[in-house]
Amino acid sequence: MTTITKLAGMVLYLIGIGVVSRTLNREEFGIYAFLSSLTFIAGFLSFGLGGELQNRLVKLQYLGEDAGGSLQQKEIFFSIFYAMLAIYLIIGFLLSFGVYHLNTALFIKTSDPTLLPTAKWLIALAILAQFVMQPFMIATSAMYAFSHITVHSVLQLIVLIVHLAALVIAVYFGGGFIIFSLINLFYPLIAAMTVLFTFLFIQKWHFMPIRLQRIIEMTRGMIKESATFWLLNISALVLFQTSIFMVSVVSDIATTGDFSFYQRLFYAMVMLHLAAVIPLWPNFSHENEKGNFVGMTSILRHAIFGTLLYFGVGIIVMFLFGQILVRFWADREIPIDRLTMTSLSLWALSFGWINVFSVFLNGVGKIKIQTTMVAVAATLVFPFSYYLGRKWGVAGIPLAGAILLVPIVIVLPTQVMSYLEKVQTPKIVR
Repeated sequence: MTTITKLAGMVLYLIGIGVVSRTLNREEFGIYAFLSSLTFIAGFLSFGLGGELQNRLVKLQYLGEDAGGSLQQKEIFFSIFYAMLAIYLIIGFLLSFGVYHLNTALFIKTSDPTLLPTAKWLIALAILAQFVMQPFMIATSAMYAFSHITVHSVLQLIVLIVHLAALVIAVYFGGGFIIFSLINLFYPLIAAMTVLFTFLFIQKWHFMPIRLQRIIEMTRGMIKESATFWLLNISALVLFQTSIFMVSVVSDIATTGDFSFYQRLFYAMVMLHLAAVIPLWPNFSHENEKGNFVGMTSILRHAIFGTLLYFGVGIIVMFLFGQILVRFWADREIPIDRLTMTSLSLWALSFGWINVFSVFLNGVGKIKIQTTMVAVAATLVFPFSYYLGRKWGVAGIPLAGAILLVPIVIVLPTQVMSYLEKVQTPKIVR
């Protein structure tokens, strides 16, 4: 059910982009695409609290003291929410104000200088909207902790339907670049708020007063415990979301918009695959606890075969029919060279391969090596993408990401094989 709703949501999202593309010119659409690439900025201050909160809520569910456990769950949840709301509002306003006073031409290279003033305040507003959204996003972690995964997926699907409807209505009434951009900026915030209030309704929770000292105490403890989650989450976010941003830095904004169509198709390919393999996480955990390592190996083999088949077919389809699909989607001809298509294919295949082994290692609680390696790759992706982008053009940017993933592509399967060999080797009793 969750995978189906994810697929439906992705289709709606892609249709929405096609609707906007048919209305805006190349440079306006390039700015529209650039705005959506700024999601990684607010992620730098996520602190990994979502993952740690999810773990903490799950542990409290099994304390055996329903009333006491529920009270602690509420206190932790609202303490983190209040703390994040205060921190993100302050930092969001300050950063948004600072970015507004930067030279917009550093990121937006356009032949129409009249677009720059509008782009300036839209970028500042996009950053602010991303920061305001973060506290509400912890409700997603809470949804998963309480096994409301299907409800969460359905809510996301409903919000995407509303988003698409808003875009269609805007087209009907002659809405332009600014209207489309504002809709795109605020629908994720509306989605996050919808998830929060739905979660509170399901749990029958109400906002509760908590002393400031208690909020600080609990938040400080959670931040200390969530460092690994933060490093893994922000590193993955940076590696996923920086391609369009970097294309805008090294090229013009019209090229950025054109590139975004192909990048989004490969991104959708990766995300749908991730939605399919994530449910294997508890399966690996369960089989590991039972000591059924033969069963774990069988699940892993099927996942690897399915992954290679899925990406093999997907990449072949993109090479043969990619330009036809994009022409139908964008309602205009958008050519792409073979090197860029190859770079995007390697980028997507690398992520898909890593996802399988990452889910296995997460399931058995072995995340330190992958976290460290992903963090190193995320640190290098900006300068390396800039270097290859300047040297080889747009194709160099996804290629930089693919190259940085090579060590992870090699090491994670090795770690998984080493783990399986270790747990299946009979111990010699002396």
